[in-house]
Amino acid sequence: MNASERPDTGLSLDGTGVRLRDPKPSDYDDIVKWTGPGLAWQRYDAPWEPVEPQADTPERREAFGLRCEAIRASGLPRTRLEIEARGSERHLGWVNRYWVDERTGWLEVGIDICEETEWGRGYGREAMELWLDYLFDVLGLARVGLGTWSGNARMLGLAYGLGFRPEARVRRARIVDGIHYDAVKLGILRDEWRAVRDRHVHDVAEAGTVTVRPGPDPHLLVVWNAGYGDPSLPKGRIEPGESPAEAAVRETAEETGLRVRLLSTRPVEVTGVAVEHRPWLRRRISFFPAEPLGDVPEADLHSFRRPPGEGRAGLGGSIAASSWLPLLQAELAFRQPECLAALTKLVRGPSGQTV
Repeated sequence: MNASERPDTGLSLDGTGVRLRDPKPSDYDDIVKWTGPGLAWQRYDAPWEPVEPQADTPERREAFGLRCEAIRASGLPRTRLEIEARGSERHLGWVNRYWVDERTGWLEVGIDICEETEWGRGYGREAMELWLDYLFDVLGLARVGLGTWSGNARMLGLAYGLGFRPEARVRRARIVDGIHYDAVKLGILRDEWRAVRDRHVHDVAEAGTVTVRPGPDPHLLVVWNAGYGDPSLPKGRIEPGESPAEAAVRETAEETGLRVRLLSTRPVEVTGVAVEHRPWLRRRISFFPAEPLGDVPEADLHSFRRPPGEGRAGLGGSIAASSWLPLLQAELAFRQPECLAALTKLVRGPSGQTV
């Protein structure tokens, strides 16, 4: 991180692709636009709270400019910084923090990339890395927390990818579009963050399938890991000399005992997936859409199948069984953000309807 602070421009934390900086008066138009109704980022950042549009008036614009000057001159630790793409200087969003209990140094952080066209480019991850470095260094914190909800797959994926660990889950505490979701609390300790930053990260290539039994009541093929109460998609490591497509078919057969046919050789790539308790590993998973070879008897939709290999183990743990779940039930049951992301991209269209 390259940090600088000048009276004329304020604080700037420079990464490779993004810069965190103090707000400037020209940000005002973006902030007014981003508080308008119906924007994509609002579906994920506390969507149960009403959005309060910011009226564009000369008085508000002047007050915003004065606030920018006051922040630059304060010299105080920042509670929010704007995210800017380096090179183009495009304003992308912000990172922020707030105290849960300042007496004990307990705070939580947040991030919003408000321009949907910039999602998936790694800006959020680098911005949060810069923000965590700054907070641990300037505030001398013992820990940093993060709160989100179980339907926010992007935030969960970002947090797990950075080494945050789950610390609490309040079941069915949030309602979004009439559906209950869990409130999720995660955290990372100072020593854990230092280890993540200092340790060389290795990529592990994996492949899996999103296998759907077609029909008026489509069901999804899932596997159940021993010791975990939630399902996931069949997936595993790509062996030397094996293509991702070949690995996806093989892993599905090994974990479920079922043969499947790929519907496309173009996978959805989910990158930066963390491995629990091994923050130096990052999984890159290729998910392929698939369907079962042959008919699936109705009775099989309501039963569990043991894997061919007893207790087959992988990075995600030992596979105990496989089963079929209705699509909506699978969406609500998934806790792994990579599975939810693959299901959303391969099965659900932009409107949320099955494709």
